[in-house]
Amino acid sequence: MRTKCFSNDNNQGYDLFMRSKKSSTRLLEESPVGKAISFGNNSNRLDHGLVNKFELLVNSNSNSDVKIENKGKETGLFAPLHTSFDKEIKNYEAKFNMMFGHLNVSKDKYLIYICSSECGGWGDRIKGIVTSYLLSVISNRTFGINITFPCQLNQFLIPNLVNWDFTLAENELFSVCDLDYITNHEDIQEKIQNIEFSQYKDSVIYVRINQDWIDQLRKHIVLRTIVPQMQSEFYSDVIRVIYFALFKPSNTLRENIENFIQNNVGNKKLACFHARTGVGENTRYNIDEFESVWSFLAEFDISGEYKIFLTSDNKDIAKLARSRFGSNLVRIDHEVTHIDKDISCDGFLATLSDHGILMRCDVLALTASGFSYQAAHLRQTSQLTVCTRAGVIL
Repeated sequence: MRTKCFSNDNNQGYDLFMRSKKSSTRLLEESPVGKAISFGNNSNRLDHGLVNKFELLVNSNSNSDVKIENKGKETGLFAPLHTSFDKEIKNYEAKFNMMFGHLNVSKDKYLIYICSSECGGWGDRIKGIVTSYLLSVISNRTFGINITFPCQLNQFLIPNLVNWDFTLAENELFSVCDLDYITNHEDIQEKIQNIEFSQYKDSVIYVRINQDWIDQLRKHIVLRTIVPQMQSEFYSDVIRVIYFALFKPSNTLRENIENFIQNNVGNKKLACFHARTGVGENTRYNIDEFESVWSFLAEFDISGEYKIFLTSDNKDIAKLARSRFGSNLVRIDHEVTHIDKDISCDGFLATLSDHGILMRCDVLALTASGFSYQAAHLRQTSQLTVCTRAGVIL
């Protein structure tokens, strides 16, 4: 029997995972738990190990683009990022083994991230998965992932170092409960660092969550004790370490990405732009707001060393980019959709393919979107990243 998860020491059924529509904004960290700088009201954050190479000229009007002068364009000095991507992943796998490899989690209790209906885009899901993994460590439970919406995740991403892909036969031996925490609750987000997870006695906990609790959970006494390295790791490195330990591409996804790079990019570098404008009531940007981005990318276009990659939910932006960059613009030939709205496996594959390309970009321009924020975190470098409006260059 599946129920809503409650602590066993409260007859009123205090629910840690309450629902609310509140949300928090974060953008940039100077140290693993250091100062945050935010621009505007719709932002996230990226850490910046090489921020000293760049000068930020930020207009006081948060509705205008951030103006950037890059003092460290290192064109011609390094091989394209996509040629060393898999090798760099090995470094994060080794770091994962150092940080988490000694843990001996319970084999008869489970915490499983579940998505069987709308639970956010791929950026939100990455946040929820990383948070859920840390919750499983703190609660000493075997971690699993069960994403079936819009189709089975294991068609495109498969386990790497952590075997998260398994099926539990629910029977009388298991007590099962659900934690539904798709929306944010700031009070609970702050309390999470002190929660005593041993009070939850159910054998299996299914978690629906799209929140980022890395900073809160790294303060938890259990995580500080058993994974002390969490205190000194940059935010993006925590995401990289956990993500690349959990996932590697299936043959289908890998071939999609590799064939695109081989046929369209070759040995050149990639200067990329993820332009999410939104539609209707959810419109985030107007096309004319991107003029500074086109100028920024034009420098790489004329260098002869780069291909320009674009992914956007706006067909007019794609047409405009083609008029500016001509045959040097490369795109995956598919309609960009949202995986919570386009209920198809083809759409899911297209989304993960675009994300995989963005992770391999030598230069990455972003809009305010969790999809591109997470790609930037996973990119393995903080060089040459620019966010439009409510953003920064790193």
